Amino acid sequence: MYCRNFDYRDNQKEYKITIRMRDGEIKHAHQEALNSIKVGSMLRLKDGKAKLYK
Repeated sequence: MYCRNFDYRDNQKEYKITIRMRDGEIKHAHQEALNSIKVGSMLRLKDGKAKLYK
C-alpha cells in the first residue's frame, strides 16, 4: 500500500493519511505525526496507524 495524500487538520491536531491498497481500495489513517511518511511511501497499516514499510 502507498501513501496517496495527507492533510493536517489543525482543529484536531492530527494528520489524515490517504492510503491506496494493492487492490485499489482507499483507506484512511488518522494520527498525530507523519513519522517520515511522504507521498509515495510504501506503508503498513496496523491498528489504524500508518507506518513505513521496511
